[in-house]
Amino acid sequence: MRVLNFMTICFLVFSFHTTADAQSKVKETFVKGILKGQPGVTEILLKIPNKEANVVSSSKIAADGSFLINVPILETNLYKLWISDNSNMLLVVSPGDQIEINANSAALTFQPEIKGSSETKLLHFTLGEISTINAQLDSIEKVYKANQASPKIDSILPALQAQFMQRDAVKKDIIRKFISINSGSLSCLVFIDNLELETEFPVYDLMDQALNKKYPKNLFVKDFHVKVEAERSTAIGAIAPEISLTDTNGKIVPLSSLRGKIVLIDFWASWCGPCRKENPHVVEVFQKYHAQGFEVFSVSLDRDRDKWIDAIKKDGLTWTHVSDLQYWKSEGAKTYGISAIPATVLIDKDGKIISKKLRGPSLDEKLKEIFGF
Repeated sequence: MRVLNFMTICFLVFSFHTTADAQSKVKETFVKGILKGQPGVTEILLKIPNKEANVVSSSKIAADGSFLINVPILETNLYKLWISDNSNMLLVVSPGDQIEINANSAALTFQPEIKGSSETKLLHFTLGEISTINAQLDSIEKVYKANQASPKIDSILPALQAQFMQRDAVKKDIIRKFISINSGSLSCLVFIDNLELETEFPVYDLMDQALNKKYPKNLFVKDFHVKVEAERSTAIGAIAPEISLTDTNGKIVPLSSLRGKIVLIDFWASWCGPCRKENPHVVEVFQKYHAQGFEVFSVSLDRDRDKWIDAIKKDGLTWTHVSDLQYWKSEGAKTYGISAIPATVLIDKDGKIISKKLRGPSLDEKLKEIFGF
């Protein structure tokens, strides 16, 4: 949960302008450096840090560890300097930047010396601060795991929890301060997922406005904006946005067709282990409250229709099911800003959102509060 979740926002394809006019505007930009402690490595790549990790440019590494990568870019963007999955680093590169990297260890991620890019330098300074705290959090977690089966766990657990929460709070304070000062920097995208979207929405909103003003065409910024807008439109008290997808019989079923009922919107998939584990509990509450006006509207992030329908039958899910079989590109998931499943949204009879992220006992308690038993 503490790992920087930057990759969750990088499922984007970066494109280059290739017209003669555009090429004439490209400033000479390069990344060069010296790598030490990298025996046998002969090439270094510059990538767009999305899931496909598109290669923008590359350089051979000389015998003395030196390299030079020319970067034909028009606009500031995020990049990843990459040798391997264990040796890479993020960069913020602007047209005309002449960045120098001096890596004194076998891993690019370990305190590299950076010149020629103030944003990249700031990014790695903050990464260093957070990495130190993450190491402390890891140590606390290791103590817990080493003692969780011990009789003394009950006596040491409160202190461990207090230590963990205190260090985690410090990390989040660092991130809030960083974003408040640098809200228009693309490097904020690296850190923001450490803050909970719902509870930290003002921070997200500040960053969204600043980035949209400065980089309105940047694809990472556009993707982030969609996420923020989804949260804005699905806040507690808002009318639930419409979802209108195909059910298992090929019929389009809108969420609004259940207006007048208490509805649990359940985002799940047949391939999602935690979702399948939660399904028996959803079956239980459905059977308990259905006669009183409770419905479940399940939105699947599946991509295989047969597996989706088979899971519905095996788990005994006897309520409304819809899907566009688009996996994480599901329109329903996009509309509600869903980035992890299982996820739930509870709406009242008027279609107003009254709660989110209800599972297990928390779902029981909320439904008991609504129905009175």
